[in-house]
Amino acid sequence: MGAAGIYVALRIVQMLGWVGVSVKDLHLAFDVLLIALNGGIAAWGLLAWWRGWQLINGFVMLAMLGWYLFVPQLAFGITLYASGHRAPTGWFHYIYGIAALLGIGFGYLYRGRLAGREGMLYGLVALFLMLVAVRALMTGAGLGR
Repeated sequence: MGAAGIYVALRIVQMLGWVGVSVKDLHLAFDVLLIALNGGIAAWGLLAWWRGWQLINGFVMLAMLGWYLFVPQLAFGITLYASGHRAPTGWFHYIYGIAALLGIGFGYLYRGRLAGREGMLYGLVALFLMLVAVRALMTGAGLGR
């Protein structure tokens, strides 16, 4: 499934390039989308867990979307790197893609173990992913290490 997502993402990049949208623009736009989406999921999940609210079924699907959207984001980053584009802060920017994959992996690992506390799990993973995306945006823009 991941390979299909990467293929589709690369085809979209190719088609958008025909109308003047660059891969760098898509990479930036996806980062802003990931920050907003995962920030909302984190707030919703952690508030629901803290207050003891029942989560709706769509919450888990939305949380998974926040995780799965890192696939095209990483594909855009790999495409930029393969085409010779480098982040202004050097290797430090690339570590955030690895951190996002590790965070998603831990989220999958603990899904079965934390039954009944889905709000906490998805909220914490989304908070981590949002912070990773914020730091990646900052280092990608050359705002520091």
